[in-house]
Amino acid sequence: VSVDKSARITRDVLMLVDVSGSMSEAISLAQKFGAYVAPRCDGALSVVAFNDYASVVEVQERGSGLAGWERAFRGLRAGGSTSMLAGLQKGSELCTPDEIVLMTDGGENAGQYGGVSGMGAFAKCLGDSGLGAHVTIFKMGGYSDQFTRTIEQAGMRVDGFQGSEDYYVFDQVAALLAGERGKTLVERILETVLPHRKGWLPA
Repeated sequence: VSVDKSARITRDVLMLVDVSGSMSEAISLAQKFGAYVAPRCDGALSVVAFNDYASVVEVQERGSGLAGWERAFRGLRAGGSTSMLAGLQKGSELCTPDEIVLMTDGGENAGQYGGVSGMGAFAKCLGDSGLGAHVTIFKMGGYSDQFTRTIEQAGMRVDGFQGSEDYYVFDQVAALLAGERGKTLVERILETVLPHRKGWLPA
């Protein structure tokens, strides 16, 4: 199944990438997932990197492949503390997303937004601003499930995946973003009706 025939993502997507200390793996994952999912996006795709502050990641062309995404993240190094709220607030300046993809270990610890209070502020911002009701989390490192519980308690729909660069996982996430909950690339291939010819039979 080619990219052109894969399920299209018509919803607006915001990718939030944790680049705080020890999150080098999140940067690598974001580059690979971005290159994978961007060609499938018909809606907006906005990318924000954050630690205790946030910055917009500019990808020149969606179809530029992994090299283009590596160029976009050039100069970003993992360091600093974690404020997911900073990332969300910066992202909300770019778009009003239907879907949020978050790559983090959940270790909120920055300043006044640190700890559980910071997680609650993130969830409150989601609710108050009408941002995407669905959050997909790539769980990096020693992920803190406290973050998931906090935003679920605020009424957010959350799906979580281990922070793996496995393309099977990428396909599952892409299916969620396209609204095909649970329908993966493998399942779509199995559903495909293959052309066939009538067999030759002797007279």
